[in-house]
Order: sequence, then C-alpha cells, then structure tokens
Amino acid sequence: MLFFQGEGLTTISFSEFSDRLESNDIKSVVIDGNSIVGKFKDESSFKLVSIISNDLIKILRDKRVHILFSTEAINADVILNSISIIIFLGVLVFGWVIYEKNFTISLDDKLITEEEKLKFSDVAISDEVKESLEMICHFIKNRKNFEQSNCDIPTGYILYGPPGNGKTLLFRAIAGEVNIPCYSVSASEFSKPLMGAGPAYIRDLFEKLRKNSSCILFIDEIDAVSRRNNSETSAINNEERRMITQLLSELDGIKSRKDVIVIGATNHLSHIDKALLRPGRLGEYIHIPLPEEKEREKILNINLKNIQRAPDVNLEEIAHRISNCSGADLSDLAKKVKYNAMNRSHKGTIPTITMDDFNRELEKMKRINEARVEQTVNQHGIRNSSQQFI
Repeated sequence: MLFFQGEGLTTISFSEFSDRLESNDIKSVVIDGNSIVGKFKDESSFKLVSIISNDLIKILRDKRVHILFSTEAINADVILNSISIIIFLGVLVFGWVIYEKNFTISLDDKLITEEEKLKFSDVAISDEVKESLEMICHFIKNRKNFEQSNCDIPTGYILYGPPGNGKTLLFRAIAGEVNIPCYSVSASEFSKPLMGAGPAYIRDLFEKLRKNSSCILFIDEIDAVSRRNNSETSAINNEERRMITQLLSELDGIKSRKDVIVIGATNHLSHIDKALLRPGRLGEYIHIPLPEEKEREKILNINLKNIQRAPDVNLEEIAHRISNCSGADLSDLAKKVKYNAMNRSHKGTIPTITMDDFNRELEKMKRINEARVEQTVNQHGIRNSSQQFI
C-alpha cells in the first residue's frame, strides 16, 4: 500500500466499516483491488478486505470521504492490459508465420542460380538421353515458332530411373541450356501439418510461376505427393488426394496457357497416380538408366579432373570392371580414392591417385555388395544377377 502503512493499522469488519461510514466517521480511504486502507477522523488507521463495488464508491463520495486509488492497482491493470496486447500481437505474428510457412512459397529460394547451372557437356549421359533432353530445350527455345505453326509443345515431362543417376543434375544442365528462369522444389514440401495447407501451397506456387513469361519447374520425388492408389500401394488419405487434385488443376491450366514447363523426377514411375501421367499433363517420359561403360568412365574423369593420377591409373579398365552402379556410386568411389591419396601425401607433395587406391576401394565395394546380395537372398530367397556390382 502507498498510504497508512505501519503500526496502528487495524483490520475491521465490513459491518463496523458500514457503521463508521454511516456516522460520518471516515475521513479518507485508499482503494487497492479488493481491499481498503483508510483513516478515521481521529487519525487512527484501519484496513478492510471486501469486494469493492461501484455502489460502495458512490456511498463514499456521498459521505464526502476523500478517495484515492492505489497506483499499484492502476499499474497492475496497465501491465495486464499490456500483456494482453502483447499476447494478441504475438498470436497474430505467430499466425502470420505459420501462414507464410505452410500456405505460401518464396520463389527466390527455389531459383536455380547461374553458379548452379550446368551444360550437357558437364554431365555423362547416353546419346539417347541427351537427345531427349536436347529436344526439351529445342521446344523451349523455339516455342514461338511452334505456336505460329499451331503446334502445341509438350509442357510436362517425367525423368525416371534408379536412384543416384543424376536426375536433379540433368535438370541443372537443362537450366544451363535454356534462357528462362528455372525453379526446383521437392514434392515433400507440399506435405504440410495443417489441413488444406498442401493444396494452398501448390496453388500459390503456380500463381507465382505464372507471373513469369515462361519458366521451368522441377519437382523432385514427385511420387511423394502423387502415389498411385491401387492394391500394390497403400491407400492415400484425403489430404493427399486434395493435393493431387490441385496439382492436376494447375497442370491443366498450364496446358491452356503454356507458360510453365513442369519436369518431375521419380525413382518409381509405377508409383505415380495415372491421372498425372496422361498426355497434356506429365505425359512425356524419359528413362534415365544406370550409366553404361563409357558413361562410367566419363563420370570418373569428371570427378577426378582436379587431382593428379599415376601413370598406372586406367579409368577405362576400372569402368569395365564395375557394373550396375549409379552415378552417385561412381562419385563416391572417386571421392574415396582422392581421400586416400591426400592422406598418403606428405606436406609439400602433390597428392597422386594410384591404381592401388582404386583396387582397395573396389574390393571394399565388392564385399559390401556381396553382403547386400546375401541379405536379399536370405530375406526373399532370390538371387538376381543384376545385383552383381563388380
């Protein structure tokens, strides 16, 4: 309390307070919440704990009692009001953050930068795959010519094949060959914890893409949002169905406006909903197989171009010795032999890769592959010759 604190403060009952008030014996009071501290006209102090009503305050004023309200109580009200406002603003900000995170997308984060772009000469692919990818670029570069001839260009493609074969890398090569904005997203980004957020996210994505005169959207692991609903796969839930419906709607819009080229990537073409694979949507399929021998040699060359090799290193022989491996496997092999050479080199000497480095890593890869094959045989009783790695 701000007043009347100290000795001589006597707690009184409400009935005594009423009697003294009625007899005009109360000089002044300080009201603080549900308590009153005051002075009688004989200057003695008292304290009363009671519910303070507007009627009581009116009676005090009618009796010409000097009334003060505690600044502590006033400050408490101000603090409580301030806290309420802060909480309200916090909820608004939190809601906005949740909305921005789940219902909208920033294309700046998805744009393939100049540093990320490649050329077809930077990747090791078969002539057949290269021809298919060059055709995509040809359609895009000569789009106006096709439109003038009343010839619709394909607006949807699927790159499919085993994992680790560089489907994302190939999109970066496409981005480097065409002169339009290219964006990359993962289909897993479409799955949101809030109901309805996934379809809204897809809708916002395509609305922003259409603001470009022309662009390419790459959707990695597209089967994550478009799983086929049949006896071979688990039933998709309602939210996934709504996301697929929204994606189909956006693809149909692209078909009419031809402003966005969509390229999806998947390891399992059979897992994608058939509705997405119809002509006019994602109706063009390009198979990205495991690299053949000459591609394997080129991949090793690309990954080892900045390190010295001993005369006995024969990449053609190494590429011949290994099979059924992906581009990612070959990149990992090159990385490990480089580590071996760098760990072996002394200070001031140039790291040099030898054939022994390759033989050591190939032997490790062989043992790992044999263990994988044996595990598959134990689980399924099947030995597949295509699993042979080295």
